[in-house]
Amino acid sequence: MSIFACSMFYGDGKYPGDGGAVLEKLWQGHRWKELRNCPGRYTTSDSEARGKAPARLLDDLKILSATVEVVPEGKDRILVGRFSGGGGLLTYCKDGGVYVHTLNTESGLIRKIDALQLSSYAATLLAAEPMAANVAAFVVCLAVLPYLTDAEKNASTYALNQVLRDSAKWWQDGILRELDP
Repeated sequence: MSIFACSMFYGDGKYPGDGGAVLEKLWQGHRWKELRNCPGRYTTSDSEARGKAPARLLDDLKILSATVEVVPEGKDRILVGRFSGGGGLLTYCKDGGVYVHTLNTESGLIRKIDALQLSSYAATLLAAEPMAANVAAFVVCLAVLPYLTDAEKNASTYALNQVLRDSAKWWQDGILRELDP
């Protein structure tokens, strides 16, 4: 599917709509393989991509993202970028100039932010998001996930995010308010 044919993420077809056109552009720019037991999270083994810092990798494709940097004690530096429309790039910066890039659908990114306990960075990551419905769904998902097991998170976050985003959009557009007694 051409990136010009849609305004949302299609990727490998497993998680349609779980991100925007920017995520689809990154998907089309490299070869990605889904991480085992990590729905909506992909990595690339492309040596050229792994040699590029995230800013350069995205700049080559004319992609902008809201990015935060985290340096967990004793671990690799992590750069988390979220794209307008949903989804993002999470990169582990290894010694020797090697970057392990993971393309994340919106639900995959939400789960990883929860797993890394980075919820406090949500406002920064969402600052450039023009769709209030996307912001609402992201924040509510992050609030719900701590109450679920890992298996429940993997099984439900994609559907939960889709329903929350659609409901918030319907509310914003006045559709649900008309149904409110």
